[in-house]
Amino acid sequence: MSLEDLVREVRDRTERELQAILTRSEQERAEISRQAEQEISRINELEEKESAHEVEVEANRTRAEARLQARKVLDEAKERRIQEGRLLLNQRLKAFTSTPEYIQMLQRMADAAIAVLGEDTRLVVRKEDAQQLPPYLSIRMLKGRNLTAMGGLVAETSDGKRRISMSFEDLLRWKEDQITEILARQ
Repeated sequence: MSLEDLVREVRDRTERELQAILTRSEQERAEISRQAEQEISRINELEEKESAHEVEVEANRTRAEARLQARKVLDEAKERRIQEGRLLLNQRLKAFTSTPEYIQMLQRMADAAIAVLGEDTRLVVRKEDAQQLPPYLSIRMLKGRNLTAMGGLVAETSDGKRRISMSFEDLLRWKEDQITEILARQ
């Protein structure tokens, strides 16, 4: 083998080795690029999932807050309606006290109280009602005592041990839950 052949062979081998190194280098670069792309895709996917989750959590919180606010507004409106209904009820009861039907009802209340408490029952009514009751009830009035309520009466035994309050305020207080329920449905 001549020197030229030897140099050519070394050059050819060097070029093949260089070509092999370049090929391997290109393959490694391609593999690194592929892995980098996969990692970027994975990170992007994770970020999208996290973002979607955060958006969903925020949307749920906002919806819950909106439902709570709507419920609060409805409750406030319901409470206003109940208060307005009570005010209207009081106004109508006050107007009712100036009707002939009121005096008839007052007589029935007094008769019912006498039936429960007995013949020694004494009555306390409003000053303006005392003058309109029939004589058989007028003699049962406690002198010097007047009912300061909107209407109705208070009956008690002559010894004061038993008492029945049929004032409008007490009747409304006893039926407060039912009245509130009815007004809330309106």
